[in-house]
Amino acid sequence: MTNGDTEIPTHPLRNDRSARVYRWSRRGIGALSLLLVVVGVLLHATVRDRWVVTSLFYYSLPPIVIALLGGMAVWSFWSDMSSRIGQMVALGGVLLLAGWSQAHAWRLGSVPEAAAEDVRVVFWNTCRLSAGKERIARAVGRLDADIIALCEAGEATEKQRALWQSACPGYDVTFLGGGMIVLTRGVSGEARAYSLSYHTEARQLELELPAGRVTCLLVDVASSPTYSRRPALRELAEIAETMSDRPLLILGDFNTPGDSVLFRPLRREHANAFEQTGRGFGPTWPVPLPVLDIDQIWSNRKVDIRNCQIGWEWVSDHRPVYASVRLRSLSGSSDM
Repeated sequence: MTNGDTEIPTHPLRNDRSARVYRWSRRGIGALSLLLVVVGVLLHATVRDRWVVTSLFYYSLPPIVIALLGGMAVWSFWSDMSSRIGQMVALGGVLLLAGWSQAHAWRLGSVPEAAAEDVRVVFWNTCRLSAGKERIARAVGRLDADIIALCEAGEATEKQRALWQSACPGYDVTFLGGGMIVLTRGVSGEARAYSLSYHTEARQLELELPAGRVTCLLVDVASSPTYSRRPALRELAEIAETMSDRPLLILGDFNTPGDSVLFRPLRREHANAFEQTGRGFGPTWPVPLPVLDIDQIWSNRKVDIRNCQIGWEWVSDHRPVYASVRLRSLSGSSDM
């Protein structure tokens, strides 16, 4: 070293302190991730959202999130694993979680050939038209369905009606209140409003289509961590069961994942379209990285579900749900 050189002092204590902070932060993240994985798996295997106190964790920990947390836990503890066997076991656990999450999210149903008697149905939560009324109306106009049911789609004004009629020519437009709209290539009939528990809204609309008559029951289940969806979903099931004498479609943002125990009353007489004949990736919210299947189409036994898929649209934080169905006659025989 020459006289002009200046020695730069090192601070081993400072470096050691930083390393300790990083190490313990990493371990803390890993421990929290592992705890959430255990809680999530136990909830999915046992009580799910049976009670309000468990529903908050259940809705926050869908299988996809649990698998990601499992990967984070393994990454956090990887350098602390001195045994190769321990590392392999940890990787195996993450792979099991990943496989479970994908089996939960994906369906491999077939897509049958379309027929003249098929009725194409779409449900979409348009997120209060936050991406722009005209932009969303144009997106709805491209959906190409016999029945398009929307929620969070704006209020009933003459300007709004003109917008939808301009963007969706050939459709009969019915404003049902509560931000719910139905557009159909058939004829809209009698409508009825229901106010369910905890600010949940439902709307009934009779439709006459070339393929036959069908009743649509739209629902927008209110979400809050402080109360259960159980009363509203039970009341919805009771309303739906009064319509068992006719083809019925139940479409909505249920704010409740499809495997919730709270759907048991509805499952008595109705089927979830994506569970029955779905194809593709099922979670609908939140776009662009959906993890929860809260937007759904259900039907009673007088509707044959042919196919159900979830589309991609980037002007809402919800993905649209598509279904192809056939309506049965009132006597119960299938019009095929």
